[in-house]
Formats: sequence, structure tokens, C-alpha cells
Amino acid sequence: MSWAKAPSEIELGFDSKLLNGRAGLDVTYYSKTTHDALLPVAVPPSTGFAGTRLENLGTISNKGFEVLLTLIPIDFKQLNVETTLALSTNDNKLVSFGDDRAPIIFGTYAPTQRYQEGFPLGAMWAQRVQYNPDGTLLKVAGRPVLQAESIYMGPSVPTKEASFSTGIRFFERFRFFGLADYKGGYYQFNVKDWRRDRALVSWETANPEADPDVVLARSFASQTWFHVQKADFVKLRDLSLSYDVPTQLLGRAADRATITVAG
Repeated sequence: MSWAKAPSEIELGFDSKLLNGRAGLDVTYYSKTTHDALLPVAVPPSTGFAGTRLENLGTISNKGFEVLLTLIPIDFKQLNVETTLALSTNDNKLVSFGDDRAPIIFGTYAPTQRYQEGFPLGAMWAQRVQYNPDGTLLKVAGRPVLQAESIYMGPSVPTKEASFSTGIRFFERFRFFGLADYKGGYYQFNVKDWRRDRALVSWETANPEADPDVVLARSFASQTWFHVQKADFVKLRDLSLSYDVPTQLLGRAADRATITVAG
């Protein structure tokens, strides 16, 4: 029986409270290496079975920063404001497979992801068509020709994240809360655009003034260069307004009640 090696991790940081507790700053740096990570390994055909099995082989590295800033800029009886800003980064990498093997290529609609040493797990890769020295599209029998090697685009999961929230309490009974977040530094395969280009219904392919070479390249199903795209976004996650009902209006119905409108 073999046992997986325990991960090794270094974590450094500090917590601080400032301005009589009205401000706080927490900073952490981490570097974690996971050994004997589970990876799919092809079952030898001589066993009479097909497919893969999971084995403890790979070495994976994760490192980055986490920062949390809290602030109470206004603190009065009739008005209180609290804000929180959280930031984090992550640098993920498949250090080693643990044996001698070619990259593992996969993808639901096209071979756009892979496990490859020296790159993030499940990173996004794109296939691009070839061009002539004069910049025109290379065609054989009227069809584009793919480059021999796929092109690394970037990680498939966010490498940078941030969130900002604000809580405002006013007139003692009203509370407003808002939360927005950001995720960035990663790529995704835009299947919608890929399908629209193949069907020639996207503006880039249906535009009467579009370059025929661009239309041919975008509609070529095997290429994914145009469709592995940056996935960064900022999203408003939550807005709410609450009102604490005065206890004298509740009678014996309840000890306390709050009315909230949220979206």
C-alpha cells in the first residue's frame, strides 16, 4: 500500500487594528505545494479494460496574496457606515506529472484545455489558422490550415479576485447593504460565439462588408483562436434595504421584526 505525501505550505501575514478599531488590515502570503495529486492515468489495454484510473502522481503549486481592509469612516448614532475591501491572487501551476507523459488535452466542445507541466491546471489553449507572409489566409483546396501547435492563452480560473461591500445604517432603523465583486486574469471558451460564427449568423460573419478571409477563418470549426476569450468581469451581487419595525407596533405578535427588500 502506498500513501500520498502530505502537502507542504508556507504562510506569512499580519493582522492589524487601527484608529481605535475603526480600521483593520489583514495581509497573508501563502505558498502551497501539493504532492501526489490525483491524475487520470490510462489503463493498459492488456488488462482488458478501457479508460483511465486516478493515481497519486502530480505535483501542484499554488501561491498568492490575500488582503482584507475594513473601515468605519462614519460612526454616529443616526448614521453609521462600514466598508470592506477584499483582494486575493493565485498563481497555480502543474509542476510535474510525476512520470514521463504527454500533455493531457480535453474539452467539452473542442480541445481547448490541457494539463501540461509548467502551466496552470486546465489552462486554456487555442488552435489558430495559418497565414501567408503577406498576411492573407493560407488555404488548401479552399479550406484554412491550422497551425501545428496550439497557443497558450491563459488560466481557466481567476487569478485575481476582489470584492467591495458597504453597509449603511441610518436613522437607527434603516440599513442599506451593497456587494460587488471582480474576477479576472483568466480565459474561457465562448461556445455561443463559436456556434454563431460556424452558422454565419454573427455580425463578424454576416456583415456584407466583412473580409472573406476573416469569415472563412471564424467559421472554420477546428479553430478556436477567436473564441477563447478573456473572462474578466465585475458584478453587482447584492443590494438590500432593511427596516427594523418598532416593537410597540408588534404587540404580542413578535419580539422583533425586520422588513427587507433585496435583489
